[in-house]
Amino acid sequence: MTAGRERLAVLALAVVGAALALLTATRPWLDVTVKDPLVGSGRLHPDGRDVAALVPAAALVALAASVSAVTMRRVGRQVAALLLVAAGGAIASAAVSVIAGPSGAAEESVRQATGRTGGLAAVTATATTWPWLAVVAAVPVVLAGATTVVRGRTWSGLSARYEAPGDVSEPGDPAATSEPDVAWDALSRGEDPTT
Repeated sequence: MTAGRERLAVLALAVVGAALALLTATRPWLDVTVKDPLVGSGRLHPDGRDVAALVPAAALVALAASVSAVTMRRVGRQVAALLLVAAGGAIASAAVSVIAGPSGAAEESVRQATGRTGGLAAVTATATTWPWLAVVAAVPVVLAGATTVVRGRTWSGLSARYEAPGDVSEPGDPAATSEPDVAWDALSRGEDPTT
């Protein structure tokens, strides 16, 4: 596979994974049933942003790092690759913690919904499929980062056409003189400084 195709594959993997993680964060992650003698009974469906705020934040980091990984030069690319791996790991660990302890993850949402600061009588929470999809979304992000760490050293940076031009001033250009106000002074006098 050529370096250009590798970079395109890394970008696609990271963007798809991060976009899927962002999507899952907007969906209900838990199905919570509350039975309390003071507040009554009810059901809550907190989304991923409520129970795992790290997921959308890490997904945004992954999006930024994916662009950096394919556009920067050597050291910057390696830093971006490590950020991709860290962001994917953060997405997966936050989702797994919700899956492993849904009742604990639901506590803050239940407290906000009921207005109670003390313990509630009975709260049962089960995870939906969305946190599982967040774990799946983390895989391509980590894979993109790992690929960039291993193969990114052989990639070239962007071509020189994306570089800022060096010295673009021409001799005799009033804007190139040591006094920056010369061009403005000429304009104030009604002269055309470009002639």
